[in-house]
Formats: sequence, C-alpha cells, structure tokens
Amino acid sequence: MVNKLVMSLSIILPTLYAGILLGVSFLTTPIKFLAPSLTLPIALDIGKVTFHVLIKLEWFLVCTYFIILWFNPLSKLGYVFVFIIFIALATQTFWVLPTLDARVILIQQGESLRSSYYHFIYIVLDLIKIISLIGISYLSLYLNI
Repeated sequence: MVNKLVMSLSIILPTLYAGILLGVSFLTTPIKFLAPSLTLPIALDIGKVTFHVLIKLEWFLVCTYFIILWFNPLSKLGYVFVFIIFIALATQTFWVLPTLDARVILIQQGESLRSSYYHFIYIVLDLIKIISLIGISYLSLYLNI
C-alpha cells in the first residue's frame, strides 16, 4: 500500500510542480500586466509577493520529492533532472530573484531603469525546470510500469 502511494507521488508531484510553474509563471503573471487599471508599481509588487511565495512552495516540493526518492529511486537520468531543478531553483532563489527585487524597489521609487536580462534568465530557468519535471514524470511512469 505504501509502495503504491510512493510510486504514485513520484509521478504526481513533479507533474503538479510543472503545472504550478506553468500556471504562475507563464499564465497569471503575464496576464496581470494586461489589466489597464493596475499600475506598474502595484503589478510589480504583486509579482514580487507572488514569486516569493512560489519559491517557498518550490523548495517545499523539492524537499518532499527528495523524501520520495529515498523510497522510490530514479534512473541516473532522473537524478540528472533532479540536480538540474535544484541548481535552477537555487540560482533563482539566491541570485535572480534578489536582483529583480532590487529593481522593483528602484522602479517603485520612481527611477527609470534600462531593461535587463534578469527576467529572461528567470523565464529560461523556469522552462528548464518544467522540461526536467516532465522528464522526471515520464521516467517515473516508465520505471514504475
């Protein structure tokens, strides 16, 4: 019974995680900038709060998945995907997000900033995580058949 639960979670968790990333990063976040009544500083503030909550949720999901791996190991390729996700998330948490936060503060203070590549880096890292999560889901399904 426990083994079936762990096997199911090893497929469901990365799939859910990929869906959360798609929903937040690629659907709700860009849509808020289309709202005509939402000013840029407020939209940026909402984005800042959203992504800080998302990062915390992602760390929870990654840690939970590490526990699942203890009971249901992956192939070597699966562990490569897990490592990629971990590095991408750490990069976002400790480098990209703090840099974007600092930019938000400056914009909210009325400063005009040149465009930067940090949003692009964040998006690419999210895409890398999503592809890796789909790979893990596929491998988990394939290995558990």
